[in-house]
Amino acid sequence: LHELLPGLPRVVYLDVDIVVRGDLTELFGAPLVTPGGDVGTIAAVRRSHQPLRIYVDVLQPAVPAWIPSEAPSFNAGVLVIDLVRWRERHAVQLIAEWIAMNARRRLWLHGSQPPLLLLFHDEVVPLERAWNIDGFGHRLNYPKDVLQQAKILHWTGPLKPWRHHGVNRILWEPYALE
Repeated sequence: LHELLPGLPRVVYLDVDIVVRGDLTELFGAPLVTPGGDVGTIAAVRRSHQPLRIYVDVLQPAVPAWIPSEAPSFNAGVLVIDLVRWRERHAVQLIAEWIAMNARRRLWLHGSQPPLLLLFHDEVVPLERAWNIDGFGHRLNYPKDVLQQAKILHWTGPLKPWRHHGVNRILWEPYALE
């Protein structure tokens, strides 16, 4: 993204399996300062109930001992990215190095999210949960108050609403184009 958008200091990244119900200018303007007061590279909704070790085999000898296995993970389907800091950190190169290590050592199985977790676990700025209510591709019966406050609905999981076996279609269909 930083190469495609060289003049932009910041971008909002969104997966394709979402419905936006909130004002994205609010998300774009989110302050990128970590709870510790440091500058963050990305902002995302944290998953405190899913630590990093869920996504990365932290017991592999190739995983550095400094990786905090109990650090909260985050879902990379909704991100605010500070492209200036991304460039300064050489994020693309570092992500490529983690991917190469995974190809040799099989540190994770879950696609593109683990290298982001490994690289930014201590630089992620937490977003309000409403910005990424995920799990609509496998979970049913969300509480009404959660649905009412949701700014982004995210169909993580295998049962995408545009497929014949998809779930939570009733939430997707008002936004779908025929």
